[in-house]
Amino acid sequence: MLEQTEEIETFDLKSIERGFDVKSTWRLGNPADKALRVRFFNKSVLLRRDTIAAKKPIYKSREYVEIGVDSKNTIRRPVSDEDKARFAEQYKLFKEKAQVDISGTPIDYVRALSVSARATCKSLGINTVKDLINTTKKHLLGDEADAWIEAAKKYDADDSADPAVLGMLKTENEESKKVVQLQSKQIADLQKLLAEAEKNKVKTETTKKAKNGKNSSTAPTGDS
Repeated sequence: MLEQTEEIETFDLKSIERGFDVKSTWRLGNPADKALRVRFFNKSVLLRRDTIAAKKPIYKSREYVEIGVDSKNTIRRPVSDEDKARFAEQYKLFKEKAQVDISGTPIDYVRALSVSARATCKSLGINTVKDLINTTKKHLLGDEADAWIEAAKKYDADDSADPAVLGMLKTENEESKKVVQLQSKQIADLQKLLAEAEKNKVKTETTKKAKNGKNSSTAPTGDS
């Protein structure tokens, strides 16, 4: 099952920080920050539009932060510039470590590769289909390296939709149909309103002409 897409939830930090004013205190190095558990990490986020266009799961690695005071009061969200400044020490340590960047289609979706084959690739930092196709570590993959690379190329070249994406494509098609139906209804309603307006205009002009004609026939002449 595909992970939720880039529609990211937003949270109110105050709900887990005992109510202290975030904007006015983080710049002052408020000691309350020291009570927080802060962890920066990379997270692969599914890109809905790119996935639908490619018919394959496409992910983008993004920096996330986890902030909490205990296991029940913890949030995870994309890193902001404020987070980098507020938790500068933790962020510096995070950037100094080697991070796993999974941007693209994870090799887990290449069903021709066995579980052990995928595990071997990941242990060497080969995390996506493109990583395997362009790998410079072929000599470390063993005797089946060529077969694995060929499987990755075949998957990448396959223009049919990955089974994991079918549900998303179906939803997208249904939403597109609803949009078309709504637009068609709006056009029909607009045409109806225009027709009614034209009809009322003609009716008004006819009534006006009739009234003017009646007034002309009843007007007194100069001979009376």
